[in-house]
Amino acid sequence: MEKEHRGKARWALGKAAALLQQAQALDDDRSGDWRAWRRRGDGAARLRVEAARYEQMATKWTGLTVALPF
Repeated sequence: MEKEHRGKARWALGKAAALLQQAQALDDDRSGDWRAWRRRGDGAARLRVEAARYEQMATKWTGLTVALPF
């Protein structure tokens, strides 16, 4: 694996981790009514899908399967 690809993979994993943290923060927020909970839940689901996309990029660049701790 080239050094350039390692850097890309590291960036992608960092981005995925940040997105997963944002999703968790949305899930943990229980303010508002059921509509607000639903909107935040939908937003968290979109963030998790995007995080999975970044994980796939990192896997492509490294050839390794990486599991984030979230």
